[in-house]
Amino acid sequence: MASAYRFSKNELNGFRSKLDFRKKALLTTEQDLEQEALIDLSAETTDEISHIRTHPADLGSTEFEQELTLNLAEDEIKEVQDIEDALMKIQNETYGICQDCGDEIPFSRLEALPYTRYCG
Repeated sequence: MASAYRFSKNELNGFRSKLDFRKKALLTTEQDLEQEALIDLSAETTDEISHIRTHPADLGSTEFEQELTLNLAEDEIKEVQDIEDALMKIQNETYGICQDCGDEIPFSRLEALPYTRYCG
């Protein structure tokens, strides 16, 4: 089981800064991905030069790309939620405690992935 709270104020401020920076970057990227994925398919159903309908295989590729982009956006939403949870743990003085076993998460792991929930 983890011991008393172990981070200095400076260390916590460093983690908080990393988390805030990553969250802002993700929110910007997430908005861009969602806009890209939700383009109007009707505009892509005709060829601009000839006004001939695009081949169904091309439409399938477009739909696949949109689905992939939406999945990436969903992953980023989850990462933002993990970051918000980590920020709340900093505030509650429970940051750095493994959600699974209750042991301390190694400092080096938190440095690499500051929103991690697990020690290993």
